[in-house]
Amino acid sequence: MKRNEKGQFTATKKGIVIKIERVMTDYGQKGFKILSIEALKEIDLPKEYTTQHPYCYTSTSGCFYMPTGLRSNCTKGGDILVESDFEIFKVEIAKCGTRLQKINKARRELKKTWHGKKTYVV
Repeated sequence: MKRNEKGQFTATKKGIVIKIERVMTDYGQKGFKILSIEALKEIDLPKEYTTQHPYCYTSTSGCFYMPTGLRSNCTKGGDILVESDFEIFKVEIAKCGTRLQKINKARRELKKTWHGKKTYVV
């Protein structure tokens, strides 16, 4: 999502962008050096998304945060993932994306039906 000139969020088709460089690790394994990760910041995501797993976001410090138990929760430029870890990393990101899509769809549906005025007398 991006903010338009009014500061409102607008949907984009672009998901999380991971730029990598293929490298060999010090142990002779195939690896992927993270050059950069572009993702939404925590403040730009629905609250219900970041309170339950799976979720991921970019922190204010520039760290890509995705609690999975695979490795450190913080991934940033310069980190190297071996090939098997990088594949798991991509699968976990896809799970996060699917969950966010479901939340956003439910919010759009609620927005369509939740309107109008009511008066309560207590």
